[in-house]
Amino acid sequence: MKISELEKITGLTRDTIRYYERLELISKPERLANGFRTYSKKNIKELSFIKMSQEIGFSLAEIKPGVETLISKGTYCSNVHEQLNEKKKMLKDRIEADKLLIKRIDKIIKSIS
Repeated sequence: MKISELEKITGLTRDTIRYYERLELISKPERLANGFRTYSKKNIKELSFIKMSQEIGFSLAEIKPGVETLISKGTYCSNVHEQLNEKKKMLKDRIEADKLLIKRIDKIIKSIS
């Protein structure tokens, strides 16, 4: 498929897709005789993994090992569950810390009212 189709399917811009290519975060697309890139379902899977991982707070550096495994083995790396559970715990801890800050703010508001 052409990059324009890949853009529509993934919701990513061609600049972002090419950036990920340069970082070797996705498999190299095949080249047609005219030099144009042609993307596969594998690229869609890789880009979807990257996008989903970023949406939940992973950096590209954190994503790269998982994508490398996805590229080489066609499956997610074995520690994906561990990483997701760690991210979930970190987010829960942050929420609890924020709740404490909100309580402090409420106390300050009451004291100055």
